[in-house]
Amino acid sequence: MQKRLRRIATYLAIVYMGVLALLMLLETTLLYPAPPPSQGDWQAKWLEHEDVHFTSSDGTSLHGWYCPQADARFSILFCHGNGEDVSNLADELDFLRQNYQANVLAFDYRGYGHSQGRPF
Repeated sequence: MQKRLRRIATYLAIVYMGVLALLMLLETTLLYPAPPPSQGDWQAKWLEHEDVHFTSSDGTSLHGWYCPQADARFSILFCHGNGEDVSNLADELDFLRQNYQANVLAFDYRGYGHSQGRPF
């Protein structure tokens, strides 16, 4: 009986360690699920926007959209959620721009959209 319990415990420990190893290997993919750049609407012709490129402090080139508002009272920096890029934000950016009379800048994190680098 004790030998059988030890064998089951060993088996469970091996399975558990295997699952942990798999999760460690897939950690970045699971935490930062960047969509392929080809999925979104990168033109968004109905949205007044400019493509902007800027360099982060570590030298990585980042991409974003700047949506100007003629009579802007202030500016909004929009940091999108996980698993999306600026090409999926046209409706939200237009809403913010028009309803709050604000300039809006949305950018993609490293490895998302047209930004270089890899997600951490």
